[in-house]
Amino acid sequence: MEKVALCMLAVFAVGHSLLVEDFYPFDRENDNLVPKGDSESSPQQKLSMPIVFYDQKYDSVTVHTDGFITLENVGADTDGEVLLAPFMSDLDTELSGDIFFREHKDNATIARANTDVREAFIETAGDFNAGSVFVVTWDKVQSASREDGVTFTFQCIVATDGAATFAIFLYPQDGLAVGENAVKGVRNEVTARAGFNDGGREQLEILSADELLGGDNAGSQGQWIFQIGGIMFNNDEASKESEKHHVKKTRQSGFQVSEVNFNEDFNIDLEAECGTPCSDFGTCREVGNGFCCVCDEGYFGNGQVCIEKDIAVRYNGQVSGYSIVLNHDNSWSNETAGAIDLHGYVVTSEGRAFTVLNGNLSPALARSLQPMTIFGTTLGWLFSKTTQPAINGVQYSGGKVSSHTYIRYTTGAYEFRIDQKYDRVVSDESGVGKVLNGKMTFRGRLPAVGEKDTVTIDDYSQVYTKTGPGIIRTHDTRSYTVRNVTHSYTVDQTIKFEGCEERFAEVPDENIVKVSHIYAEYVTSEANLRFAMNNHAVTEGGVRPEEQPEVPIVPVEPVRPVRPVRPVRPVRPVDPSPGGVRPIVPEEFEPTKPTFTEPMTVCERELQEAERMRDLGKEIADEIFFPTCTNLGTFAPRQCTTYDSVCWCVDQDSGVEIDGTRSLPREGYGLDCSDVRPPPPSQTPCEEDRTIAENARNRAGSEANSIFMPRCMESGAYEPVQQLPDGTFMCVDFDGEEISRSREEPRCLTSCQLQAYVAESNNIFKDTSLFVVQCKPDGEYLPRQCVASYCFCVDRNGLEISNSRVETRIAGIGVDLDCQDFNEPIIPDIVVPEVVVTQVPDREPEVPRQRIPESGKLIFAQSMGINIADLPITRETAAQRLYGRYDQTPIGLTYDCTNKMYYWSSVVKRAIYSAELEGDGSHSVIVNSKLRSPEGIAVDFISGNLYWADSEYDRIEVSNTDGSNRMTLIDEGLMNPRGIAVDPFHGRLYWTDWYRKSPKIMMADMDGSNVQTIASEGLELPNDITIDFYNEKVCFIDAGTKRVECMNLDGSGRRTIYVLPSPPKQHPFGLAIDGDVLFYSTWRGSKEVHAVNWRTGDNVAISGPRGTHGQTYGIAVVHSQCPRGYNYCGQDNGGCSHLCLPTPYGRVCKCPPDAFGCTSK
Repeated sequence: MEKVALCMLAVFAVGHSLLVEDFYPFDRENDNLVPKGDSESSPQQKLSMPIVFYDQKYDSVTVHTDGFITLENVGADTDGEVLLAPFMSDLDTELSGDIFFREHKDNATIARANTDVREAFIETAGDFNAGSVFVVTWDKVQSASREDGVTFTFQCIVATDGAATFAIFLYPQDGLAVGENAVKGVRNEVTARAGFNDGGREQLEILSADELLGGDNAGSQGQWIFQIGGIMFNNDEASKESEKHHVKKTRQSGFQVSEVNFNEDFNIDLEAECGTPCSDFGTCREVGNGFCCVCDEGYFGNGQVCIEKDIAVRYNGQVSGYSIVLNHDNSWSNETAGAIDLHGYVVTSEGRAFTVLNGNLSPALARSLQPMTIFGTTLGWLFSKTTQPAINGVQYSGGKVSSHTYIRYTTGAYEFRIDQKYDRVVSDESGVGKVLNGKMTFRGRLPAVGEKDTVTIDDYSQVYTKTGPGIIRTHDTRSYTVRNVTHSYTVDQTIKFEGCEERFAEVPDENIVKVSHIYAEYVTSEANLRFAMNNHAVTEGGVRPEEQPEVPIVPVEPVRPVRPVRPVRPVRPVDPSPGGVRPIVPEEFEPTKPTFTEPMTVCERELQEAERMRDLGKEIADEIFFPTCTNLGTFAPRQCTTYDSVCWCVDQDSGVEIDGTRSLPREGYGLDCSDVRPPPPSQTPCEEDRTIAENARNRAGSEANSIFMPRCMESGAYEPVQQLPDGTFMCVDFDGEEISRSREEPRCLTSCQLQAYVAESNNIFKDTSLFVVQCKPDGEYLPRQCVASYCFCVDRNGLEISNSRVETRIAGIGVDLDCQDFNEPIIPDIVVPEVVVTQVPDREPEVPRQRIPESGKLIFAQSMGINIADLPITRETAAQRLYGRYDQTPIGLTYDCTNKMYYWSSVVKRAIYSAELEGDGSHSVIVNSKLRSPEGIAVDFISGNLYWADSEYDRIEVSNTDGSNRMTLIDEGLMNPRGIAVDPFHGRLYWTDWYRKSPKIMMADMDGSNVQTIASEGLELPNDITIDFYNEKVCFIDAGTKRVECMNLDGSGRRTIYVLPSPPKQHPFGLAIDGDVLFYSTWRGSKEVHAVNWRTGDNVAISGPRGTHGQTYGIAVVHSQCPRGYNYCGQDNGGCSHLCLPTPYGRVCKCPPDAFGCTSK
């Protein structure tokens, strides 16, 4: 049975236009009043008779200033999302108007409600007899966002008999959007949300006052009536009712609301039943005993992700890890791989997966990894070719899985572990192809593969067994051959995913993937490791692992995996890492193939080997060490010998002894290893000096502050700027030696030098492999930078210039790259939108090569939510809703490229929020007290601080991005601060002040000091401000002059770069700049977001997604990477206990009010 839709259809010239005198009764003497103000609400009102809304009953009501009421149950926990909204907008009663409400039970009001309902629902509500009528009247209230004095009067009536409920919305011609200063067309300009929301099925539309006044469904223009809940009519009776209440038509005016048929067999909202959005190529269907998303014909996937059959899929990710490589001559090396690029490609029609590891991968490690086909087999399982009823990994998961694999060789002390995470399959930049992203980490001990050795890997079949909801496990044995020696190892893999379990009812728990045509090779000339294999999922016909023929095992010579026999003292577990014991084992103790079938842990394997040695050499049994294992198979924290009671503490995973814990003979069993941790690594010179200073201060008593305490970076290196006890500063070198001294805090290093210093110190002390930027002798960035496999050009801020990357086999050698070809653009004085055609010259003039921004996204606030759109913006660009909530009006908006979070301020809720860009849609409240009008917000993505401007409290505040350590920075000299921007590289803070009598642009250090005005002439209404990191400019948009202007970071060189076209008349609000493109939002006029190339004047405008309307406010550009640069707060919070605030020449530690244990030094 189809769900019936109630529709507010345009019915013109039927009856008269509704007037205020036609309202239900309201008066100041008998009614209750909502407190005056902006975004206020009434106390919860208990009703004498419940309101039935959809299929739930509610016994209380709360009335809100902003044109809506919420339904609740007394004592129940509710988030206020069950609402009726006649005119939801940003309203304010502080200057004018009142909001009246009362529950009526008098005969006159009851009789009128009965008449209105019965006349509207002649066939189905002829016997309706209300027991309660709740009336709310918004009388002459103003809009908080308008200054023309226009007022709004409207009414909401809810009539109920306890079993059925009706809502009546009244919009009077002489009361909605009226006033002495109301201009012609104001009713078409003024919009609000109208409709209903039951917490999951939102039916709210943005409509103009004209549409609400001009339409109706109850006989008089401006009068609307709906049944919103209760049992009243069946489907046959519904078909007899007037079309204006029950038949969904194309709307000419007014709005439409889905109405639930309240019979027992009412239709189920399938999309809601699935609990998650289905793919555009999938449908929510009833499957078994539940509902699941199912892909349409011609597509495969899990329903939430549907991929066109036979389409190719790309994979992008990174790999990092380490492995000890054991050579044939008994030598070894510790090989590390950091941030290796991994790319894959799957031909889904054939189930063939290609994988390439490319990057800083040592040849020794790469060759030893060739047998580890697990780098490609998980990808192959995800997209394997299938023969029904078998399914592949994407059909289980949509591509989003996590996998842990443990590989153990049947001979030799070799093992390998790998963790893999894959994100959900998404569309690529073109919107046509598909891409899967992920990452992998590994660790292990592997036998070496020689430079000229060839690895031959046999075909195999692997059984994937679904052992529970969202869990698949596999266990099998594989083999490969190198130099006529066959190695065998077991693979235990656990895969976790989220899926709709009802879809798998008809799928066998065991699916067999046949893996064939396996290719694995390290290509020396290209320094990359490649894998390829065919994958075919079936349910029968595969060879199970236990059915594989026995492969003769040839041990690897001359490595002996057994433990040594020591004649006197017990031995520790063999540690093949650097410094570990590497004994040669007597030939008679050569191990044989273990007979166990289940996977064994390291401890269990060593215990088994010790028992075997005891059986072979009984005369030395007392001197053999037998490890103690826990029930889980890990090493017990305390290990002991049996013959002399010597004990020591170990790492429970590896069994490696923790230094300094070995006991004396016969005293070991009193050793407590319950909370023993491996000792910290040796200290750096700075850390040693700091420890010495701390000890000296502890002994010095009152003279403690006279002892110099060095500042150390997170890496352990000396901070370039040190402060002496007398308050003076000195610049020091890497060894902490003084270079210069001054009274004011100096800028010892340029941005390039600081970035290089941080990377080098981490590489030295933390054993990282960070890229070390190259600087000129004067400290500026070298135009050409090179890493292991490519070179690229950078601008003066160290940012990579797009399309400048050139690949190279050896970093910086033989590269034909002239960075002078990538000149930085020059900002013209002004760009006029009109195009003037002049005489064409004989040849085109040389134009400096411009930066093409990397593909990214644009987020912007609109009405009661936040939208997102892909870059670049074109006329075909379609925005999508990123976040929406009826009771918010996001104004300020900023993006944290470090943590992939976006933050916004709401003037309605007077709060600041955060959410993950690619999260589950949930949000967190950062600040929700002592705010009045937070209109601008900016994030320091290096230091992790959040700044905002409050236009009513006239102050600028700062906190950490989680809202902690909040404090006021600037509260003097401000009138109406709005837009705010930060330059974390140079330690400066900028904001606009739109106070109409004296508008200005201001600047300060990011600690709130050195406040100054940098622009005031020629300003009218400066709204937003932003930093152009590429050109090192600060730019602002003025809603009065309709101009975008930029200047140098010190306020000099001010010039106009764009003038908004007129007509249409626009009121710009938000501003963001990305290379040659500036973006601005408008909250009057077009109410769109514009993308403008400020060189050419090309202007493309987009609106919000379908169904969203209203003003656009804050705007921000989202890129996958942050601009390169550092400040002194970027490492270890700058050494500060609470707030670290960067300045142009260093950083300042601040103590928020009432901070416990805070020091500002």
